[in-house]
Amino acid sequence: MPARRLAVAAVAAAALATAVPAGAKTSARTVTLTYEGTGSVQGVISGSFDGQGQHVGYVTLPTSRKDRTVSVVVTDARGLPVAFQLSQGDRKDTRTMTDVGEWCSSTPHPAKLPHPGQPVIVYVELGACGTSPSVPTSGTVKLTVR
Repeated sequence: MPARRLAVAAVAAAALATAVPAGAKTSARTVTLTYEGTGSVQGVISGSFDGQGQHVGYVTLPTSRKDRTVSVVVTDARGLPVAFQLSQGDRKDTRTMTDVGEWCSSTPHPAKLPHPGQPVIVYVELGACGTSPSVPTSGTVKLTVR
């Protein structure tokens, strides 16, 4: 390769290396979804279900293959803490869910996604958050994926 082409190639490679540093993190994306909790449904219903075109007891968010972690904050309209379970679908078997963890009101740190590119599901739960009751009625789930 002539010396001039080699010099141009070296300058181009150096410019590209500084424009996209190795190990660059993907940008964060924050989405706020509303939920209708099972505590707002007449009678005693435990769990989640779909009805009249909406999810009750959970929210779901698609992720990309570049997403590696998710942070979750659940806020109930009544201001009480909310117990929740974070799960994600499995690439190999879409009927199988992987339990990522359970928390009260928020994840203390970003949770690692076991299956990037598969939907994240947040189930709001009846029960307890420490010494407080968890009776989710309606509210929001704020998810930040990275």
